[in-house]
Amino acid sequence: MERLILMPGEGAPPDVPDILRCMFNPSELVLTQAARLRPRPAPLWGETATLAHAAPPHATLELRLLFESGPQMDVRQATRALHGLAAPGPAGGAVPVDVIWGKHWAFRGTISRLSETLDQFTTAGIALRSWLSVELVGLHIRGHGDTLRAGRVGA
Repeated sequence: MERLILMPGEGAPPDVPDILRCMFNPSELVLTQAARLRPRPAPLWGETATLAHAAPPHATLELRLLFESGPQMDVRQATRALHGLAAPGPAGGAVPVDVIWGKHWAFRGTISRLSETLDQFTTAGIALRSWLSVELVGLHIRGHGDTLRAGRVGA
């Protein structure tokens, strides 16, 4: 079974690897697509106003990722790179991230929210398990039979 991977795009911090492999596949992905609509005034008195697209559709991907470590390693060493992608890149801009699962599903977006829940510790206080809730905002989704080329979305 192929693991979900994240591939940072241009502008990623230098300490973030080119490919981040998830330890476990998420049990679910939540993909929300929302139209950006604005009211269009009625052309004539008495006619009904309609809606028009004000901008391209907006897509949000939410996923929850599980990371675990051995008894001597703090699990946050494994999640540090994702935190780096949520921060502005060296040039100050948002870092694009390709979320790829297999050969037929991918999403390109920017991390807009990241929260980490640590729920298992050693007696010495070393964090062993982390649940990362990640939300990405983007415009480019590939899937439903589209083929990814060279491992990149929209390539």
